[in-house]
Amino acid sequence: IDPEFPRSVHFCIQCADESLHAITGTPAGAFRSASERLLGLLRAELDYTSIDQVVLAGLHEYLDTLQVKMNAIDSGTNVFFIQNASGCGASNTKSMP
Repeated sequence: IDPEFPRSVHFCIQCADESLHAITGTPAGAFRSASERLLGLLRAELDYTSIDQVVLAGLHEYLDTLQVKMNAIDSGTNVFFIQNASGCGASNTKSMP
């Protein structure tokens, strides 16, 4: 798992973590939202996972679990930035006659 190869999952998770912290202003290594916490946990997991561990778990199973974790981060980000935004959402829209 290469943290410096631009197309690796590890690299993308690092960039997402850094970007989310830049947007929220939360210091690196800290969290104020569920998505920051989950992203930090996934980043730490990828920092310390070896290829041998991935192979042992099974590549397909490992990638399925990784996708579930990334989906949870997406859901948390959606709740934090979209659903909690004041003045936004379905409740404030008017239907056309």
